[in-house]
Amino acid sequence: MIRVDPCKVCGEIEKQTRLKWSSQNQKYYLQTTCKDCESVIHYKWIKNNPEKWAKLIQNYYVRKNGPITRNMNHTEESRAQWRRDKSNRRCSRAKQARVDWDKELTNFVYKEAHELRKLRNKLTGFEWHVDHIIPLKGKTVCGLHVYNNFAVIPKVDNLHKGNYHSIHD
Repeated sequence: MIRVDPCKVCGEIEKQTRLKWSSQNQKYYLQTTCKDCESVIHYKWIKNNPEKWAKLIQNYYVRKNGPITRNMNHTEESRAQWRRDKSNRRCSRAKQARVDWDKELTNFVYKEAHELRKLRNKLTGFEWHVDHIIPLKGKTVCGLHVYNNFAVIPKVDNLHKGNYHSIHD
């Protein structure tokens, strides 16, 4: 029978939680601490060394993806201007997607959808969005800002969906 020493931190003896793969030696070896204790130690180190952790993450990104090419010298003012421009582009897309033949019904349904969104936010405790079912500017389709293209969905689902559209049976 093989004698297994307990974890140096918590005293755990279970072998499976202490196995670790060595890519250098191409085999498993037994750590002196279990994975749970190792995780706690790791997150404590991250919390106590945020600058070193950020540098490690940045070096990993550069090693994986190559040098960072975007301009890192933007000012807060230039970033704010970029956000304003982005918002203006979205508003103009929405205006271009509106139709004149049922403007009154579309405005009514849109206002009702926003009221429903506010009510659901209040009742459920998490955020909801008014979403265009067929996106105004998608990769494969472009929809219209009309009454039958609105849906009130959870914020998480809307942000996950983005401008993607799939046709379900």
